Amino acid sequence: MRPRHRAASAVSTATAAIAVIAASAVHAPAWAAPAWAAPRHAEEPSASASALADFWTPRRMAAAVPVTPGKTASAAPAAAPRTSSPSHPFKGIKQVGTFYWVEGDGAARYRFCGGTVVPSPGRNLILSAAHCFDNWRAGKKLVFVPKHSKSSPRPYGIFPIDKGQVYADPRYLRPGGVKAATGLDFAFLKAGRRADGKRLQDVVGSLPIGYDTGFRHPKTRVIGYPGFAAGQDPRECVTRMRKFTTRDSGGWKGGTFSRVDCRGYVSGTSGGPFITAGAERPRVVGLIGGWKTGGTSPDVSYSSYFDRDLRRLYDAAVAGRPPR
Repeated sequence: MRPRHRAASAVSTATAAIAVIAASAVHAPAWAAPAWAAPRHAEEPSASASALADFWTPRRMAAAVPVTPGKTASAAPAAAPRTSSPSHPFKGIKQVGTFYWVEGDGAARYRFCGGTVVPSPGRNLILSAAHCFDNWRAGKKLVFVPKHSKSSPRPYGIFPIDKGQVYADPRYLRPGGVKAATGLDFAFLKAGRRADGKRLQDVVGSLPIGYDTGFRHPKTRVIGYPGFAAGQDPRECVTRMRKFTTRDSGGWKGGTFSRVDCRGYVSGTSGGPFITAGAERPRVVGLIGGWKTGGTSPDVSYSSYFDRDLRRLYDAAVAGRPPR
């Protein structure tokens, strides 16, 4: 994962029961059970949805530990860019949320990363960062919580993420792929129905994906769920998105990425969306990840560019098959 890891490199030492889609050319780890091996009918409510709703009480959610390791405390922090924009806590928007999961017998509870509901025929897709899910082992009770905040932890309920319903590019999942495939740091997750049988998109709506929209957007809304303390509100910033090009460095594959300069986006904010604003209609055109899995400074964040690779991954997730 990344030196700064806004998301969760501890996920690599934790255990989880999420299978990630991989093509046949890539050997999935022994714990992986491809989603297409034993799919659950798309219209069938998750048998565990009620149990998960009962388990993830506001009290348990408040006590969950944000997964935020990896930032090098001894390293001198980079100076904030002069043009960086301030961020502030807010109550969130219903199309964006965060994830919760447990380890072992459930005594260890965690929160990590952000995700955005995007349109899909099954009305159940969430877009997030691939590095948030690249090293799962046997975690349990993974759920997505739209518009989570400290004062209103589950305003739209919780939605289970079943085994085999995380889709990431197989090139990113190869050993060393986090550094070698920095342009592919995105993933889709399929959410099960809420305990009352309602589908995610029917409950909270969605934000469309902007494919190949270019790098320059003068007003871009950036939302992230920070770590370091339990029960925090998400943060919001409006700034410009621009192009960032870099050479290979320290084993990380260089390339061209989207960049935003927002202050205060600390570890934990991975997967949070870049949403066009102002004169542009709202679309998701990036997410915190990509170059060094989002960056090493809390004041600068990157994203893999949303191009045909993301479109191909979306098509695979909708069809429930490995990406081609």
